[in-house]
Amino acid sequence: MTKILNETCIRMYCESEGRCHGIVFVFFDETQKENILHNVNLLAHRHRVHPDVTVSVREKYGEVFIDFYDEYHHEDQYFFEDLVSVLGAKLCDCEDL
Repeated sequence: MTKILNETCIRMYCESEGRCHGIVFVFFDETQKENILHNVNLLAHRHRVHPDVTVSVREKYGEVFIDFYDEYHHEDQYFFEDLVSVLGAKLCDCEDL
């Protein structure tokens, strides 16, 4: 994926549907995507959690959706907090993409 937009930061937004709660990290190039996936794996191992991870590619950006379906525990919260901190992600409105 080539960088189409002049984006230098990873954006994120929260998503909740039914009993599934997660965070979507938006990336604009391959380096950002690899950074997200690397840190997800690293922190999942450290926190001993097993999130579901889905990667999708849109026309101008891609998304990594990370969620815990039907089993939210405090350790999951710490995982998300650490991941957002490590990535330096910024919360955005979905309509801003």
